[in-house]
Amino acid sequence: LPSSIASKQLADKFRVSERTVRDIWNRVTWRKYTRELWTEAEIAADAQEKSPDQSPSPQLDDLASGAQKRKPGRPS
Repeated sequence: LPSSIASKQLADKFRVSERTVRDIWNRVTWRKYTRELWTEAEIAADAQEKSPDQSPSPQLDDLASGAQKRKPGRPS
């Protein structure tokens, strides 16, 4: 997405609220509804994200499983 697209424009286009667009950008909405489809590595990455003070799980290094570390926020 071009960085000039604002949440308002996307919200209007898809007939959703601006908050819904921001939740998608921040993986809030998708986290809730897609968790049952996640790989073990993605579940471990999510747990690590929520409690960064713990030591990393060996599963986090296994990117071959399809898990990717994503930063929350608007895509660039």
